[in-house]
Amino acid sequence: QRLVCLCVAHSANQKGSQRPKLDQSNCKVWFGSDEVGLQQDGDQILVSVADAKTASRYYGMLKSMLFKINSDTMKSGLEWNLFFEANVNGTRSWINHDDAKKQELSPWFDKSADDLKKGDVEGSLVKNTDLNVFLDSL
Repeated sequence: QRLVCLCVAHSANQKGSQRPKLDQSNCKVWFGSDEVGLQQDGDQILVSVADAKTASRYYGMLKSMLFKINSDTMKSGLEWNLFFEANVNGTRSWINHDDAKKQELSPWFDKSADDLKKGDVEGSLVKNTDLNVFLDSL
């Protein structure tokens, strides 16, 4: 819920964003014209993007948001599982974070992406930072 709230708040600050679409376990949010999907499945968060070129950027942004939530509200006790959408031979599947990173799963861990580090905010900016300043840094 907190992650969705941060996504919606960040989306509201982006020009051209559509209104988010929310239900009990799914969320579609737009950052400008870029669509990102979040789905809760038990204690798992499934992430998808409409445009593969933006995957590494929004992975970094969501990771930063999770670090911010963990730092500010969970006293660093939050644990999470991220799964990444993969299309293998036309079949959609979900791969956990560690396996996706090891495989350099494209487009999520595409090292050639121009915007790989955009939206990936960690360290001192995450901790003890006003939420609006944090969102502006993404």
